Amino acid sequence: MELTLFDRRITIDFREILQRFGLLLVFFLLCAVLAVLSDRFLTISNLVNVLRQSAINGIIAIGMTYVILTGGIDLSVGSVLALSTVITASLLQSDVPVPLAFVAGLAVGGVLGLVNGVIITKLHIPPFITTLGMLVIARGLALTYTQGRSITGLPQVFRFIGTGFIGPIPMPIILLAATFLIAVLIPEPHPHRAVYLRHRQQPGRRALCGHPG
Repeated sequence: MELTLFDRRITIDFREILQRFGLLLVFFLLCAVLAVLSDRFLTISNLVNVLRQSAINGIIAIGMTYVILTGGIDLSVGSVLALSTVITASLLQSDVPVPLAFVAGLAVGGVLGLVNGVIITKLHIPPFITTLGMLVIARGLALTYTQGRSITGLPQVFRFIGTGFIGPIPMPIILLAATFLIAVLIPEPHPHRAVYLRHRQQPGRRALCGHPG
């Protein structure tokens, strides 16, 4: 479609616009529909509540962005998160110092991520298959470890991370914002662009992801 503006022809490619901004447009459309259906949807309290509940998914999505940029996928993140969390919580329940319990949970996630990476890069098994298997394994380990029971009696400092506030802002939102800033402001300018460019230089990966060039 072509438009004339100030004696200049402007070409508008709606297909490209939908390809680049389709999800964003759908998001705004969904918000508009919900705002019409409920007069409380656009209130500050509700928006803060929605953002707080979405914070964990947002933090995971920031890391997943780098994986997707390189043409990969990780289906196991939710199960790995669950296993890391129950191990951290059980250690805290046993009066293990908070920093040590946090390190143990991060170590579990790191080890499982390393296993995924080794299988994908050394055994050349596709990421979809590898992480699908890890999803089942991590979920099973988490269920076996807890015997299907909830872990309670956690220290206040741990509960503060999920339910506390700094001023009027919930802690999960602060952690999400901090993670986003770290991802954007990491040293060595724009490493996400470097990751994307390295992926673009690999014809096999481009073809696998559907990129023509």
